[in-house]
Parts: sequence; C-alpha cells; structure tokens
Amino acid sequence: MFQIGGVGPMMGQANVFFRYFPEKIQPAIDRYQNESRRLFEVLDRRLGDSEWLAAIKARPACQRGVEVPFRIESLVRDEKAAQEFAEKARGQLQR
Repeated sequence: MFQIGGVGPMMGQANVFFRYFPEKIQPAIDRYQNESRRLFEVLDRRLGDSEWLAAIKARPACQRGVEVPFRIESLVRDEKAAQEFAEKARGQLQR
C-alpha cells in the first residue's frame, strides 16, 4: 500500500511537472518533490529499523508463493540432495 498510495503517484506528478509540463509551475514542482522526499525519508526510517517494510513472510499466501512450484520434502530433509538438485536446475537454466 505504501508504494501504490504514495511513492508512485507523487513521483509521477513530480516528473510530469518538472520534466514534461509545458510551463514550469514552481509551487506544483516543489509540492510533489517535497512529498516524494518525505516518503523516501519514511521508507529510509522504516528500513533502518527493520529488514522488511511489512511482515509479509509470515502470511500463509506468501509462504505458499515461496514454495512454488511445490515443496519437495526429500530436499528439505537432505542437504546434499538439495544441493545436487540446485546444481542441476542451474545447469538447465544456463542453457
């Protein structure tokens, strides 16, 4: 929500008024640039306190997504098998 509710729209408006609008309207440029800066300061403070913007890795839907296409139990239990599987997969991706 942070990105779609603030950063994207504010930076879009800042760029439109600063780069593309035919006439320079300094109050509009200042407003959107200052709001973009403020949002980046919020982001910087949050990431200074935490590795994540939100605790999404605890959500069941996110956990299922990380395990796509599916969880292979034998690889979870066997480190050597997991490494061999990863090497084979890398080889196929590099072809």
